[in-house]
Amino acid sequence: MLSRQINKIIVDFDGVLIDSNLAFAQEFTTIGNSLTGKEISIQDIFAVWGGSLHYLLPKFYPEISLAEYSRERIRQNFHLVTPSVFPGIPKALRQLSKYRKLSMLTNRKSDTLMATMGKLKINPCLFERIQSSDDSFFNKPHPRVFDDFLVPYRARETLYVGDHHKADYLPAYGAGIHFVGVLSGGISTREDFLDAGVPKKMILNSLADLPVRLGIFV
Repeated sequence: MLSRQINKIIVDFDGVLIDSNLAFAQEFTTIGNSLTGKEISIQDIFAVWGGSLHYLLPKFYPEISLAEYSRERIRQNFHLVTPSVFPGIPKALRQLSKYRKLSMLTNRKSDTLMATMGKLKINPCLFERIQSSDDSFFNKPHPRVFDDFLVPYRARETLYVGDHHKADYLPAYGAGIHFVGVLSGGISTREDFLDAGVPKKMILNSLADLPVRLGIFV
């Protein structure tokens, strides 16, 4: 039974804890298209999802510097937009951190991650380890992004929760750890996860459903 095997749970941030994927894609294409005159669509962004702004910007808008993007972001007031936490997530995090060792793994930069967590009152003390893109030589989708998590824990007792069938599932699979795909991110569908090889029972609507799946009912 999976619940008896899992001692370590690692969660993604965007699309798993907070409803930010669509908002970021809208921001990114609005700023990029307005500065370049291109017509990059949100679906174009979702097709290669998983990278940070530092990956997406040179891929879609190489003529825009990060500094120029940041200035335009402020000019268009996107910096004032804060995504919301998905329903049931605060309770789920408390439950999971009480009965399992909880960590976070994200491709976000550390400064934006901690700032957003602060605005949304997501307590960093719930997590044994928080790993941003600044904290590891490897980033998703490379499987060695889990190296530091697997020093004190074995792969077979570790579970990663992500919202993308490639950027999240493939590195977890490559590292030999268990994986739960959630549909809350709005990018990968149930069919995407199934086609990638994720078992049906390992696909949930939200991280909020995980405590019950693991037999945590309090």
